[in-house]
Order: sequence, then C-alpha cells, then structure tokens
Amino acid sequence: MRERSRQTGNLTQSVGSELVTNACKYAPGSILVELRINTRAVDLVVWDSDPTVPAARPADPDRTGQHGRQAFGRAAPAVTAPF
Repeated sequence: MRERSRQTGNLTQSVGSELVTNACKYAPGSILVELRINTRAVDLVVWDSDPTVPAARPADPDRTGQHGRQAFGRAAPAVTAPF
C-alpha cells in the first residue's frame, strides 16, 4: 500500500507541476490550485483566468516542451478533465 501511495504522490506532483507551469506560462492572470485528498481519490484542480480551452497538439517527439496533455493522458487516463 505504501508503494501505491508513493506512486500516487509522485504522479500528482508531476501532473500538478505540469498544469501549474502551463497556467503560469500561458494564462494572462491569476491561477488557483486546489488539492483534495481522501482515502479513495486525489482531486487536483488548476484553474486559470484564460477562458480558452487549450488546443490539443499532435504528438511530436522532436518538439521541445508542450507535451503536457499527452503525458497527462497517459499518466491518468481515468481522470476527468474539461478539455
């Protein structure tokens, strides 16, 4: 069980870092981060002031950066996200 908790923590940190970095980099104003943890789930919400939903970009292994959505989808396929 501890190994699973560690993996969940690492995944949450990785996904959260990517989402917050993108919000800080691309949104024009404030961001909000909300983290809720219980015995069954981790809820991570990152909100930014840009009303535009990020556009999906095709995978490109030669591109530097901007792989967050692909990584997020692979890491957390059961997650609900508004994009």
